[in-house]
Amino acid sequence: MIIVKGKYEDYEYTNQVELFEEEDMMSNCKLSHLKLVEIQGFRGYENEVKLVKFFLENATVLEQMFIMVSNSDKRSCVDNQEMMKIGRKLLRHPRASSSVGILFLQDL
Repeated sequence: MIIVKGKYEDYEYTNQVELFEEEDMMSNCKLSHLKLVEIQGFRGYENEVKLVKFFLENATVLEQMFIMVSNSDKRSCVDNQEMMKIGRKLLRHPRASSSVGILFLQDL
């Protein structure tokens, strides 16, 4: 499960693609005020990567994004090398906020 914590509201997102609808996110949250995103339990699933990209592309005042990579769960869809590739792609991904910092942390 991924928990995304925003400045004004908390959003809970599970690893089911049908629960992530960009239109719903745009209408239900105030991305123009979102300054901090913390994602826990990141496993590298395609829908998780889409969620990170969505925040990077749409949160105009985002200052910090923490992505906690799940290492203790054997259900991860990628190995460490593949996770590094995903991380590099996300670091190069276009951002709405020019000042956002992205930090990847590994769960122990």
